[in-house]
Amino acid sequence: MGPMNELLASSHLQTLEFFLVSLRDVSDPSVDTQELLYNASVLAHYAQISTSCDDELGAPANLSSVFDRFVTGAALLRDGTIMETAGAQCLMLTGFFEDQMRGRHNIRWYAELGAGFFMRAASNESSARKARLLTALAYWRLGDFKTATAYLQNLDVQQLSAKGIEGIQQGLQDQGYSVAKIDGKAGMNTRSLIGAYQKANNLKVDCWPTEALLTHVRAKSPKAPSVKGADAATPAPGQR
Repeated sequence: MGPMNELLASSHLQTLEFFLVSLRDVSDPSVDTQELLYNASVLAHYAQISTSCDDELGAPANLSSVFDRFVTGAALLRDGTIMETAGAQCLMLTGFFEDQMRGRHNIRWYAELGAGFFMRAASNESSARKARLLTALAYWRLGDFKTATAYLQNLDVQQLSAKGIEGIQQGLQDQGYSVAKIDGKAGMNTRSLIGAYQKANNLKVDCWPTEALLTHVRAKSPKAPSVKGADAATPAPGQR
């Protein structure tokens, strides 16, 4: 079959390279390489699977199938891998196939839905680096390019331990922020409140829990009240 045989036998790596080179050709030079690579990997993946494959989630035929598969199945919302897949499918259909989808679907609504999927995936991601990339993609889909860029520029910032995140959550709660749960996880609620705290205190807004942020939050948190009146300990006889 000659050249046709080579085409039909394209590997995932070859397909990825094709989309990466193509995206570079049409992208602004300032676009982050990690973002390009992720987008290219999404295209490469769905270019090589069917809409009805048996061993994994198939490529979505349209945005309605994304809704039926991921939104109506509430149990899937707690699965980080599934949420990343859902976000990637929204990314592909609302971004690369926007013109084809626009006639039947509200592109903005599905882009925001995809951003929510990426946020959920990030909150369940054990790798801090990948969590930041997923969060950047979410902000990018929302059109908040400034915040997305901040995340991409700090991919190697280390995330705090669960105990450290609990400290930030407790500190934010002590200062009046509506922390949903003190659980040591950098979920959507926690990162949103971190961003609000950073903005209110003229800090660089990146919505990410770090050691420096923990120190700042602790320094700003109200001190434990001193014991007064009837609650005060009665001094021992020899100490009066």
